Amino acid sequence: MGAASARRIYEISRGLAPEQAVAVFPKSDHYGTTDREDVVRVDANRGNYLAYLRELLRYLRVASPEIIVFGKASPYSFVPALLYRMVRGGQLVFDCDEWDPATVVDADAPLLKTLAYRTLTACAARMADAILVSNENILEKLPDQVHPQCTYTPNGVNWEQFGETVESSSPNKFTLTYVGSLHKDEQIRPVLNALPYVKDELATVDRFEDFRIRFVGPGNLDALRARVQSKHVEFPGPVPHKEVSEQLARSNVLLALFGDMASLRYASNMKLFEYMATGRPIVASDVGEVRRILGNGQAGYLVDPSNPREIASTIAKIARSPEEAEKKGQRARKRAHDHYRWELLARRVRTVVEDLLGDSDS
Repeated sequence: MGAASARRIYEISRGLAPEQAVAVFPKSDHYGTTDREDVVRVDANRGNYLAYLRELLRYLRVASPEIIVFGKASPYSFVPALLYRMVRGGQLVFDCDEWDPATVVDADAPLLKTLAYRTLTACAARMADAILVSNENILEKLPDQVHPQCTYTPNGVNWEQFGETVESSSPNKFTLTYVGSLHKDEQIRPVLNALPYVKDELATVDRFEDFRIRFVGPGNLDALRARVQSKHVEFPGPVPHKEVSEQLARSNVLLALFGDMASLRYASNMKLFEYMATGRPIVASDVGEVRRILGNGQAGYLVDPSNPREIASTIAKIARSPEEAEKKGQRARKRAHDHYRWELLARRVRTVVEDLLGDSDS
């Protein structure tokens, strides 16, 4: 499970007592290793699936939870949760934080893996007692009969970490920042395609001496630096999540530009909510739920990711009209505070758990 998915489950499960629910996720997987030792339940041994299952089921037997919240319908989460219920009882909450069948297709996964995820996701949706959906578009993929069991629970933001207002640290250099994974070309291609036009547009703006675009995150950095040889583009590499807010504070504009991939139409992009909390102007792809989250464009600038000239002109508009950009940024900040703080979203999950516990007692 990716770091964002693990963080999501941790945040939305806060406030639940250990005897109420156990969030099933590994300490390590192919995305990396979490540093949250206080919430890790089991370390996944990717070389030995049966050993992982035994370790996890042993933990669950001792914990004896009434409810298991599992993230993703994968062999490492749904399967052990289902096995536990078959043997010991209890109820299952499926945290559907994206539509995994679309995600594996976008990742060019082998056909067998694609079919496996389609089957597991369909089974998880039908067997779960409750479903958390991070994106309302996921409902169109789920059978109508399970819709009453679904609770819309998007990703959110740690307000204490990202909500503090900080002045930009580079007043003379117009700084644009993207924070996130750089493993897929679709995650940076819209910005790189727009780079020549951005350079031309910003050359006419007198407020700044120069500009730079910073891609902060993990990826094949050496290959990216060799590919993009421009004084305006930087690849500083990944930073710990606790330092992301500092990276955003250095920026005039925050970029959430990615290609219109099927997986993104059903995802809830965590970086967007963290961007919103900073109050910085956001330029985002008009895909999936982004338009609704950004208030139909009132709280950010929506662009067609396949149109580099539109991206460039939008960025230049922000540089030329800082007052309008500031208003949009503050609207985004208010929306993040009023609707997308993790503590607000965790209340929805607590309600789901309490309802399930109430049903089991009646």
